[in-house]
Amino acid sequence: MKVIDKLYEIGETFDYTEATQCAGGLKVGFFIKARKAHEALSEAEDKVSYSREKGAELQELISMANKAESQQLVGDIEGAHDSILKASEIYKKQTSTVVRLFVAPYIATRFFLYVEQLKHAIRSESSSEVVNLRKPTYEARKSGSSEFDKICSLQD
Repeated sequence: MKVIDKLYEIGETFDYTEATQCAGGLKVGFFIKARKAHEALSEAEDKVSYSREKGAELQELISMANKAESQQLVGDIEGAHDSILKASEIYKKQTSTVVRLFVAPYIATRFFLYVEQLKHAIRSESSSEVVNLRKPTYEARKSGSSEFDKICSLQD
């Protein structure tokens, strides 16, 4: 955590937005992996606000994905779905200029969110919900696979 705090301090001291954003992202990732859902959600919300304040749409896209993942951990499935929808709007606006590496967290979170919603619908035996969720889940998986293939091919 000391390194993350130092990176945040550098970002604030030198008004270096990327360092501040990176520190926030690392902190959210740490909290998610540590299963500290409420801390992750709080940090993700701060990161979304900071991204909007600085006008960094690509960072906002990642922040919204982190927020959705945190909301899912907290158990706020509807909130997570809303966050992914907002991230989808940014993604659609940015598709021609988006660096593929930036969209990876968004694509992964979107897919896992749909999978969780589908699992919940199956458990609750809501057949209409299952039918409505199959197509978006399949499309999220399909687009995720193709995007990750493109990302991997760029690294060769």
